[in-house]
Amino acid sequence: MVEYSQKTPEIVSDWNLLIKNVKPSDAGLYECKITATTILKRTVQLNVIGPPLHKAGISVQGKEYVEHGDSIVLECNATGGPIIPDDIDWFKNGDKIDSHKYSNIVVTKYRSLENRALISHLIIDRSTKDDTGTYICRSSLDEINKKTVTVLVADSSNVKREPGRSKSGSSRTHRHPEHS
Repeated sequence: MVEYSQKTPEIVSDWNLLIKNVKPSDAGLYECKITATTILKRTVQLNVIGPPLHKAGISVQGKEYVEHGDSIVLECNATGGPIIPDDIDWFKNGDKIDSHKYSNIVVTKYRSLENRALISHLIIDRSTKDDTGTYICRSSLDEINKKTVTVLVADSSNVKREPGRSKSGSSRTHRHPEHS
């Protein structure tokens, strides 16, 4: 309880209660009461809102299935709670990805101060069947998430055919009995 009393006959036009370094324990109901010939009373509820709580977490976004030759783009978004993770590592089928071993893979990283996150992109320009696998993203805070990517390879048996044509090239026409 905060109590202030002034018994001198000064005329005060503005009464303000200033609380410095507000903390959650300062929240509550405050009452200003002036006792003179008549009692004047004002009540105010103080709600203290702290900084937003950021939970540590990690997510991986991207397509699970890509056509042979198309790009693979995976995004890893790692949040660290009150701190931003220092780094992100990528793995493919359990092997750490580095530029010497996987020369066709480009990894970019940047910090988002607004979202308190470290964001990394794994990019493969022209995918091959060898790029099929499980990609794991791990933050320096040991948060882990994964995405399995399958590169689809079309073979010659999946050729588009014209409607009404069979494999042998002949066609059949069916007539409805009413239109004969």
